[in-house]
Amino acid sequence: MRKGIIISTLLIISALLASCSNTSKEPVKNVVAYDNYSKAPVEAFGSIKCLKSRDIYIGFPAKIEKILIKNGQKVKKGQTIATINMQEYELQKSQKESQYKLADLELQKSEEQLKKLKQIIKVDPYDMEQMSIQLEAMEKECAELQRELTESKQLLDMGGISQQEYKLAEKSVNQKKIDIEKLKLSISKAQSSVDKQNSDNKEAAKMIENDIEVLKEKARLAKEDLDSYISLLSEEYIKDGTIISDVENGSISELGFKENDQLDGTKKICSIVDLDQLIAEVDVSEEDIKNVKLDAPVKITPIADKSKSFSGKVSFISGDGFTQNGEIVFPVEIEFIDGGGFLLPQLSIDVEISNN
Repeated sequence: MRKGIIISTLLIISALLASCSNTSKEPVKNVVAYDNYSKAPVEAFGSIKCLKSRDIYIGFPAKIEKILIKNGQKVKKGQTIATINMQEYELQKSQKESQYKLADLELQKSEEQLKKLKQIIKVDPYDMEQMSIQLEAMEKECAELQRELTESKQLLDMGGISQQEYKLAEKSVNQKKIDIEKLKLSISKAQSSVDKQNSDNKEAAKMIENDIEVLKEKARLAKEDLDSYISLLSEEYIKDGTIISDVENGSISELGFKENDQLDGTKKICSIVDLDQLIAEVDVSEEDIKNVKLDAPVKITPIADKSKSFSGKVSFISGDGFTQNGEIVFPVEIEFIDGGGFLLPQLSIDVEISNN
């Protein structure tokens, strides 16, 4: 009987031992182990900070039609945040296009006017050229008549011609000289008129040239204004009348508009926090700051869920401390090795910084 009890007891013990040896343990993810530490880790408290965020502005008048997100909502790149009414934008764009086209048309007209004006400014116009040719011919005729008059005088002296015939030859020479003087006077008057007209035209051309410089600047500014207005649609977060996220992995914050609100181009629609650009920021006491080293491994535990832990390393140690609750502390930044998709800005955290 006693032997049987002993055997039964041994069997029970063997079964319990076998059961314990076959129990498997689930591995804990994202936990930093501090095996073989010769010193206790530095403990600190802080929160999650974002290094980068995207402010969303609409730089032109528009109207919010529909908002498809909420504050704190996570968004992916390309996800629609809101739809907007673009009628006011299109109207102003059309007005700016008209202003530029009108300025450019005024410039073209002035340039064409100047071109035509310069074409009529001539030093030797056609009429004067003809009169000059006529004068040259008359002077030749006069010279010939003068030669004939000289011969007639010789003939008169020899009795070869009568006094009346000589007077007729002399009269022809005198008349030709009178005609030449009249033509010279006409040429002089014509030249004065041409000179005055050319002077007036040159003065007018100068005024038009000054106007052209003004019109060029006016057209340039109108084109610059139009291009600048059109460029307001070049933001990556504006697409076909919608506002989208241009952050790969973000979270909405500071959403300050609602549907049917009018946008005037000066107020921010919202911000998109870049969740891929997070750090942990903690304050380390002056007694412990000497034990914190750059690149030291860190265990980060969110207060919101202490069952989770994440790995990081010290990336910055401030040399300037400040007073907090009567104690001197120094800011320390921690770069995440993993974030696990759980951590968000402003979450409170506990950290353990390796002091090995």
